[in-house]
Amino acid sequence: MKYEIYSDLAETPHGHVLTPTKEKSYDFIKSLYSELVPLFPGPFLHIGGDETFELGRGQTKPLADQIGFGRVYLEHLRKVYDLLQPYTSS
Repeated sequence: MKYEIYSDLAETPHGHVLTPTKEKSYDFIKSLYSELVPLFPGPFLHIGGDETFELGRGQTKPLADQIGFGRVYLEHLRKVYDLLQPYTSS
């Protein structure tokens, strides 16, 4: 992450992608959603998960080597999905 305060959440040092290997990344995402979702009460929210160019090259490298890049990314998306569930209406 560009700012030092978030550097431990970056996939690579001072990178642009959150690492899915730390629970603090999900705490950060959850805090963002708690602020953003009420401001944009539509049926969709762009989660911004389309820039994965650093994934598997830093903190997730050992996990990606073990279970595969695709599975790391899928598990990340599942966690993000779960974080959004309190904001969905059934």
